[in-house]
Amino acid sequence: NVTNRTEIPVANFMGYTGLGPFVADHICYGDSPRPKSENLRILLERNGITSAEAVYVGDTQSDCYEAHKAGTIFALMEYGFGNADDADLRFASFHSLTEYFEI
Repeated sequence: NVTNRTEIPVANFMGYTGLGPFVADHICYGDSPRPKSENLRILLERNGITSAEAVYVGDTQSDCYEAHKAGTIFALMEYGFGNADDADLRFASFHSLTEYFEI
């Protein structure tokens, strides 16, 4: 998980959604004020994951740009704050995301 949020909202989100067990690691902006693509590469390397195995989930064109810059697939949450014409995957709801990935 790479986010521009601080640690507390991330922990709250993981607890609320039940996704905590599915997120092995994360970097918050306060931990590393680098571009998201660099933070994503750090997470991948730190956890032995290739960019081909990763999916970046976001809701803006800049998220899509950073995901592709890091070599990962980008999944757009269409109910978020923006759009991304070149998203690899699109989800209209959180439920549709979890169904797609069988979470």
